[in-house]
Amino acid sequence: MQVLIVDDHQLIRAALRDLLNKHYSTIECVEASSGEIALNTINQRDFDVAIVDLFIPGETAFVFLRKLCELRPNLPVVVLSATDNQQHMQQCIDLGPRPLSIKARQWKKWSMPLMQ
Repeated sequence: MQVLIVDDHQLIRAALRDLLNKHYSTIECVEASSGEIALNTINQRDFDVAIVDLFIPGETAFVFLRKLCELRPNLPVVVLSATDNQQHMQQCIDLGPRPLSIKARQWKKWSMPLMQ
């Protein structure tokens, strides 16, 4: 399985990568520190899922997510966020059936079924 991890914090990307690699031996994680890098990367190869921080440098998160969904309409996108802002969550949902917005502390609950 090919996973794209998009987060501006290297420590978060490494933690997600290590968590996924620990539980799933067949996962290959590719990291991007910005939306621009992520879009360039996704233009070069296919992924099975993208895990995206809601607030990344560059364009607003929702502009980036819209571009990502337009570029790869069937790509499942997990949006991680530490915010409880219901409007932000609704904006993710409004992008279509692909983006799933979850709080970072809920990751363990959601990650196991997602990767099966």
